[in-house]
Amino acid sequence: MSSNTNLFLEKLLNAHLASREHLLKLLDGLSEEQWVAFPTQAKWNIQRTATHIVNAEIYWMRFAGLETSEIDYANREMTLEGFNLWQQRVSELLQQNVKREYEEKGYVYVPPGSEKPSFQWVLLRTVQHAIYHSGTITYLRQAIGAKKLGNSDTFGRMADAVTLLIDLKNIE
Repeated sequence: MSSNTNLFLEKLLNAHLASREHLLKLLDGLSEEQWVAFPTQAKWNIQRTATHIVNAEIYWMRFAGLETSEIDYANREMTLEGFNLWQQRVSELLQQNVKREYEEKGYVYVPPGSEKPSFQWVLLRTVQHAIYHSGTITYLRQAIGAKKLGNSDTFGRMADAVTLLIDLKNIE
């Protein structure tokens, strides 16, 4: 494999890790009560939104061929502490499968369609999904009166990590 190819894998995994870092930053400092609180007029809360993000990762990994017995979907009663442990396991599974696929096949970006999607597609799709829903969690934090987040730029790192992949035009 060329060094450019290895650089792509590194940047791909960094995009996932940046999205996970931002998700955890959004959950930082929440109490269990805030984790499950529903703002007035809201149909979703932070718990439901966060578990939706990670449940979607499981769905897409299964769609790509992950054995279904390796991890279960979250339930609606999951505590914040339970979520943190569970999302870490989901993240590890996704990274392992991307690395394995990459070692076996190299760069493979296959969206769903006539064949199963590649795990590399799954990883990029989950980062895009996390970017989309991070605004929802930010809004919900504000609506329930949660402590304001510090000035770290985890959102910028998450969004930029995907953009950096575009610079790698000649993978192989």
